[in-house]
Parts: sequence; structure tokens; C-alpha cells
Amino acid sequence: MIVFGCIESQSMDCIGKIFLEGVESFINFVFFNPKNISDNKIRCLCVKCKDKKLHRKDIIFEKNT
Repeated sequence: MIVFGCIESQSMDCIGKIFLEGVESFINFVFFNPKNISDNKIRCLCVKCKDKKLHRKDIIFEKNT
């Protein structure tokens, strides 16, 4: 069986990789749009911050992966 383009026996590793790539791609997209950046920080999308706290790119990636 194929799940999200991954073979079932490898699906968790593959889906995890696809998820991480998606998070990184989203964060990069946000940073390419200057109106979303404040002092080189963007709003954090994690459950704890609820899109209210601002963090650097590396912190956002760390908290959301």
C-alpha cells in the first residue's frame, strides 16, 4: 500500500520526512514575505504559542518539529 507517496513498510519514516520538509518549506515561505517579519522573527505556529509569540526561524522550526 502507498501512503502519501510512501511504501507502507516505510510510511512513518517517509511521512515524518515529508512533514519536516513541509514545516521547513512553510517557514521559508513566511520569511520570504517581509510583511510577516518583525525584528527577524515571525509568529510561532505551535500549540503553546497559538500564533501570538514571535520567535526566530530556527526556534520556530525546532518547536514545530
